[in-house]
Amino acid sequence: MRSHRYRRNFELTPPPVRPEVSRPESIARLTMVGIVVNPKTCEPLISFTDGDYQSIRSLHVDTLLEKVGRGFHSTGHESASVATGYPRVHTPEGVTEKGGGYGTALYTALCLGAHLVDEDLIEISMSTKGGGICSAEEDRSHAASHWWNASRRRGLTKEQIEEETEEEREENVELAVDPDDLERCIGRNVDGKIVYVNSVSVDIERETTTEKIFNYYTWDSAENHHLVVCGAPILEFSNLRGIWQHVLEAPDSLVDLDRTALLALDVRGLDPDALNLIELCYLAAGLTEADVDSLRYRWQHDLDVGEVSPQLRLFRPNAETRAAGLERVAEARRASGWSDLADLP
Repeated sequence: MRSHRYRRNFELTPPPVRPEVSRPESIARLTMVGIVVNPKTCEPLISFTDGDYQSIRSLHVDTLLEKVGRGFHSTGHESASVATGYPRVHTPEGVTEKGGGYGTALYTALCLGAHLVDEDLIEISMSTKGGGICSAEEDRSHAASHWWNASRRRGLTKEQIEEETEEEREENVELAVDPDDLERCIGRNVDGKIVYVNSVSVDIERETTTEKIFNYYTWDSAENHHLVVCGAPILEFSNLRGIWQHVLEAPDSLVDLDRTALLALDVRGLDPDALNLIELCYLAAGLTEADVDSLRYRWQHDLDVGEVSPQLRLFRPNAETRAAGLERVAEARRASGWSDLADLP
């Protein structure tokens, strides 16, 4: 990864306008996977794994590190994985808020986890290594089927149809047979004469062909739709402060940084430690110091594109909109295409 120059005057202490909040969830024994985006809300969500399950969690000041959703990659033999070459995922717990775009963020996080395992950057239990995830239509929940079908229609995921042929053998099947029919079958050049037959016992072999539908979500698709802010295979820190302090010293801990996703984020209400982490992502991605200053200005003043008049922003930008860099945010959000995915569950 290319190194970037960090600002010497990097602000580690946030302004005193944010209230102190409790930390409801411990991440002490978890590995950070990365940061993904909810395309409906444009908010960043952080993902962790315990090596088996993978979760997405809030970065908002009032709900910091609370679980938003959880799932896992299959560790058993799955026909979907054999057909697609990607690990199958299961989301039995789903997400805490239905229809809010968090399902897309959860599946994206699971896709990111599979990608990092495929690149040998992280350890998560899964039976198949591959740069993506998959699912099977035949045995998943209604909510999961709804997401996979909707995401396929919007071009985020794809479908694969496989024909499976199964051979069956039934032994000692009783069949009613007429004596004349049996005689014709075995031929007349036999000693003796068939006088009476009620039934015969035979073995029957048959083939049954069925169609199976598999869906898959590739890392390339997640990347092309700008749904991953960054990968961050960082081991076991007890809080976000420990994570961003680690990144400050080792910016190469961040991989697959997406500049479009970073610029398009809605950062209102983020926890100060989360804001510091996002700021370090800006710097590692090579964004300008002006972009970093605008990021912090938006956070301090609770500004986002939707909160400012389009006429004011496009034709007569004032000092506040210029300082907030809202034109850059609007441009990045259009480039991200998140609005096309905003109605996904």
